[in-house]
Amino acid sequence: MTTFFLTAAVDDQDLAQRLQADLTAMGFSPAPSLLQAETVLALLSPAALDSPLLAQQWQTARHLQKPLVVLGSGVSVPPPGLAGLPFHSLDQASYSLVLARLVQILLSARSKGGASYQVGLAIQSAVGESATVINAPGGSADLEVLAQAVAYLARRGQPGLAPGEVTEVQSVLLRIQEQLVQGFQDVLQGQGTLAAHFDMVIQALAAVLIARLDERERRLSEEILAVLESGAVAADELERHLEVIEAAVAQVRSALPELNPAAQVLSAPGVDVQHKLKLAIPIIPTLLSYEGEFALGQSMDLEALWEKLTRLVRRR
Repeated sequence: MTTFFLTAAVDDQDLAQRLQADLTAMGFSPAPSLLQAETVLALLSPAALDSPLLAQQWQTARHLQKPLVVLGSGVSVPPPGLAGLPFHSLDQASYSLVLARLVQILLSARSKGGASYQVGLAIQSAVGESATVINAPGGSADLEVLAQAVAYLARRGQPGLAPGEVTEVQSVLLRIQEQLVQGFQDVLQGQGTLAAHFDMVIQALAAVLIARLDERERRLSEEILAVLESGAVAADELERHLEVIEAAVAQVRSALPELNPAAQVLSAPGVDVQHKLKLAIPIIPTLLSYEGEFALGQSMDLEALWEKLTRLVRRR
């Protein structure tokens, strides 16, 4: 179970509850108290700096040698008692970036120590003068947390970030996808129950691919998949379509690392055609955008395939 514990002043409950809701949506789970937590997140604001009891909690976390991550809201420099700890400025513009960093921190801490990370519950959790502790339920197995984190970050996008920050979020997302694919491959090799995780992993990776598309491409991809899943296309024809896409992906994956997680699943033994298509169809527009650079149109004729698939949608 992956959990965290978040401390915050009463004045900061809106931001704390937003953060807890986002982390909960990605599968991170609660602990009843700081003592039972493995990782502590300190939401640091001017109000929090004025709370001696919150300061005592931070000292307790450090005394217990719990991983402690400081999130600054309206505070650019942590107090001496929190100096030297990981510090991230949390504001509206940087929220998506910090959220991605937190996911990576929590998952990395779990992979190193097999730990659980807790979020304190705001209800009946006052820690004294103008302060409270926020908690949230959620969480499950490793693959589920990874899949939920991938899908949530992909759908959220990177609103308001600078180009360099967008690159960092995408890099974090790629690393989490790689962890997810590794877990998926372990399942395929008999180290887990495949049926329980199959759809979840495919949907998470597909969410990343779909998030890269514009509105028209996204709509077309979803409509094409609906037609294919309805049985309107014969199985042997589906196989031929898939072969074209897989060949194109194999040709470009070394130059486009963002496609690697999906490419690994597409090439994995034991994955059926319908599940592969959920990844393959949203890849086509991305491949077409690089068609001239990789000369895919000459050898694969992806554009003709995409046009054929879109005609299926128009005939409905």
